Amino acid sequence: MQPPNYDAVLRITDGKYYFYIKELGLVARGDDLGTSYGELVRKRDLIMNGLKEADLLQELPSPAETSREDQSGRWLARDLGTFSLKMLIVSLAISALIFVAVSRIVYGLNRVIDRAEAATDEVRKPWKVLEEQLYLAADASNEMRPEKQERIIKSIGVLVKRAKPFVDEVRPLFSCK
Repeated sequence: MQPPNYDAVLRITDGKYYFYIKELGLVARGDDLGTSYGELVRKRDLIMNGLKEADLLQELPSPAETSREDQSGRWLARDLGTFSLKMLIVSLAISALIFVAVSRIVYGLNRVIDRAEAATDEVRKPWKVLEEQLYLAADASNEMRPEKQERIIKSIGVLVKRAKPFVDEVRPLFSCK
């Protein structure tokens, strides 16, 4: 079995060069870049040879997913694909919520309009009845007989005479002085 290829990370602190391999917990220090890297390779090879002799290479952790080999276009395409899928799911969820909200609002508005129309129909009913009765009374076929007409006029005259004293007393309330 071939040993895994781990990424070495460089850090410079106080003029010293430090290389480390995170997966192995391995650190090498040097006064210059070449010395530090050489020390890291020496330590890594020492560990790998010991593990190889003991047939323990399979126990090593796999290299981090962000290794140099994986930072190619495949990595970018995979992450863009994942991002696109997540955006599609979020967009569909938001669209569904908007659709439900708009549907509820339209349903509520339709109910309000229906109730308003029903209320105006109730207000119009008495006027429609009055209008129909007026047309019916004005129809020539419903002409009153002269005797009945005279009787109604005499009855109204009697009522006016009875109400006149009361109306005369109330009249000052309605005068414009």
